[in-house]
Amino acid sequence: MSLKDLLEKSKKEKEKKARKKTAKNIALGTAIGTAIGGALGILFAPKSGKETREQISQATKDTVQKAKTKVDEAKETINKVTKEVKEKASLSKKDQKKEAAPTGEKPKEKSGLDS
Repeated sequence: MSLKDLLEKSKKEKEKKARKKTAKNIALGTAIGTAIGGALGILFAPKSGKETREQISQATKDTVQKAKTKVDEAKETINKVTKEVKEKASLSKKDQKKEAAPTGEKPKEKSGLDS
């Protein structure tokens, strides 16, 4: 790779990072604006204060319930993936032992002294 290629690659990576950052900022701004607009719309809607407070309370409860559901789903997914990884690691260890068994050798353990 020539110096010119390296400089071009570096420039492209910087531009890509800048575009990602801009996209994230736009998404964040849009989300914040939507939340503020929704809140203001609810607060200034032609309803009584009691009805508005009940609506806000219900919306908050619904959001909390949805968040709990998503957290539970994420936990289940994490547990499933962790179990699969452990099973694959266990199978890998068994395969290593089987490969070493016919020759009568045990798998070598690495120590900090081997170089």
